[in-house]
Amino acid sequence: ASRAWRNNEDEEMVVMALLHDICEHTVPSGHGVASSLIIGPYLSDENRWILENHEVFQGLYYYEFCGRDKNDRDRFRSSPYFEACARFCELYDAPSFDPKYPSEPLQTFEPMVQRFFSKPPRALSQ
Repeated sequence: ASRAWRNNEDEEMVVMALLHDICEHTVPSGHGVASSLIIGPYLSDENRWILENHEVFQGLYYYEFCGRDKNDRDRFRSSPYFEACARFCELYDAPSFDPKYPSEPLQTFEPMVQRFFSKPPRALSQ
């Protein structure tokens, strides 16, 4: 979220960056879809798609070490959101494992999160 905020992304992207892995510890495989059930109703269609699919896009950076195809994301090439998801992972997900990066305190994001969840949720279409 700090990277997205410093890169002048809109608040929706910043909040998504902050919360996108909210279900990773409870649903490690499929956490993007699980997280989307919580915050998806507050996201644009594009950002919801990014959230739901970021896990396989993130595989570009580590799947080969697990015996999986790091290019598994290519099955989504026809999606209009492919490049946006690749960008999200490259700029905000993959580099976020750096413990030396100077992250903003959570208080920085509190007003954004409050505004985000104050919007009426949209129905999730299938």
